[in-house]
Amino acid sequence: MNKNVNNEIMGISDTSCIHPLYKNLITEWQKEKFSDELLPAKEEMIKKISLLIEKINSKLKESLSDENQFLKEIFELDLERLLFVLKDYLRIRLIKIEKYLYFIIKNDMGSILSTSEFDYAFNLFKIKRAYFNQNLYKNIHTDLN
Repeated sequence: MNKNVNNEIMGISDTSCIHPLYKNLITEWQKEKFSDELLPAKEEMIKKISLLIEKINSKLKESLSDENQFLKEIFELDLERLLFVLKDYLRIRLIKIEKYLYFIIKNDMGSILSTSEFDYAFNLFKIKRAYFNQNLYKNIHTDLN
């Protein structure tokens, strides 16, 4: 298999051996991982990377035959690495949202969340508020109210 076919499968140019979106994801993942605060969401980047993953997956299935099993395994490893970084980035963001939930809701910081993250945070807040109302306030003696 020649170099152009390999680059076409991974969606990279001849001058670089790593896709620019992957570089951006690594950078954002490292920033989010080592930052104490929740950084603004990169929703557009996540969508593009998800499409890239689907594209690479489909090209791997259709273009590489069994005779190129070694190359196929290498590309699958790269794809798994990309998926790991993406999942870890999203996992870190969810952990921070849970950690700073009341601060995010109180200070109306929905602008730094993606739409799905905002829905998650708001639903989690409603569930926690209902839980505290049901279990804590109900059990407080009426003289203390």
